[in-house]
This record gives sequence, structure tokens and C-alpha cells, in this order.
Amino acid sequence: MSPDDPKFMYTHVIFRDDDDYFSAELPEFFRGPEELPIMDRSSLQNIPEEHILPLFKDKLTICPDPERADVYIKQPRLTGYDGLASLSLYMLQEARICEVLVKNEQNQNVARYLGCVVNAGRITGLCFQKYELTLRDHLREGHSVDNESYLEQIKAGIDHLHSLNLVHNDIHSGNVMFTDRDCNTMVVIDFDSCAVKGSPMPPKQAQGLEYVRIAEFENDDFSFKKLREELDLKKMEHSLIKE
Repeated sequence: MSPDDPKFMYTHVIFRDDDDYFSAELPEFFRGPEELPIMDRSSLQNIPEEHILPLFKDKLTICPDPERADVYIKQPRLTGYDGLASLSLYMLQEARICEVLVKNEQNQNVARYLGCVVNAGRITGLCFQKYELTLRDHLREGHSVDNESYLEQIKAGIDHLHSLNLVHNDIHSGNVMFTDRDCNTMVVIDFDSCAVKGSPMPPKQAQGLEYVRIAEFENDDFSFKKLREELDLKKMEHSLIKE
């Protein structure tokens, strides 16, 4: 092992008990939740609610029926908790961006936003139409790639965002989904990196944009080009396998 190799420091665990959140740093390595020891509640650090769930703002849309089977509820990714209110800020920022989408004409190549879930005055989740699988999973399953159709639809979704003066900032195969198993219609998803054109870049953005400071349409053009290269490579690999 070289001095530059990553070294294990601790296991960071997040616990949720109804609407209460707790964290702990354990010196041992655990492969999964089933290996965790029974812990006394007093040994856990309470996570302030405002660090994870933002306050609901009056002008935001509330999803009328979040429990429907065809609704996907996006909630804070607790493994990304950094001890600050970052998760709460990310969710509020995405809710505000999605409000622009819901207040304008829907586009078939952009994920349909349905509104937020509110509990005790705080946003607990963002609701979207539920879709089938990501382009990344489709490729990993070894399916053939209809490059021109896929790219045309992805570009249509990006162009719609740009028409609303929004920059996605995180276009890749994991942020594009098929609406069903027929894999005919695609939508651009995930708006936690999306920002108004000309504004500072959000903390989370696509690979290759780490040093970009301003949200510009060129950011999406760059990522779209990289996605095209990925699809071309997958199509070539698929052709070689068939031969």
C-alpha cells in the first residue's frame, strides 16, 4: 500500500426515526446496515431538522397526491450530509428550479414535476412522474443503441430548459430516463445542479465542469458532446459483439 492510497477512517452512519435524524461515526468497518451494533440513542448526534428539510415557501407547488403508484418522491440523500444545511439548501434550490418547469408548458423530453411534499411546514420530498430506467442502466444491460433518436430527444429536452433560461449542468447517461420499457421516449431528469443562465454554478455538476464557475448553455453543450461520444462507443462495441 502506497502512502497515497485511501485509508479507512470511520463509518459514517445516518439514522432516521420518523421525522428525527441522527448521525454517528463508528471506528469499525461495516459492510451493511445488518452488521451495525445496537446503539444507545444517547450516543447519537442529533441532526437539526433544518439541515435536511427546508421550510416550505408559499409560492411553491404542493403535489396533490404523492402516494400514487406512478409518482416518484425524491428525498435528501442522507449519505451526503456534511454537518451543515447543504442538503436542505439543495432541495430548496431544486424546488425553485422545478417551479419554473411546472409554471411553463411541459415538454415530453423533460421529467414532469408534480410539486413538493410538505409536512409540518417543511419540504420532505419533490415529486416527479415515475419513469422506467436510466439510459445508463439500458446500456449496462447490453441493449442496442439508437443513437440519433436518443440524442435528438435528449437535445430537445436540453433545448427546452435553455428556452426557459435554465442550464442543467449535469447531463450524463444516468440523468436521462426512458418513460417505459419500450424505450421509445426519453426524458432529462435531476435538477439539483440546474441553475439560471449567468448565475454561479451549484456545488454539484457534471464531470468535466469542476472548474466552471458560471452556469452557461455551453456547459450543457460540452456534456452533450461527451454523451454523444459515449453512445457512439457503445454502438461500436455492440456492433463488434454481434460480429
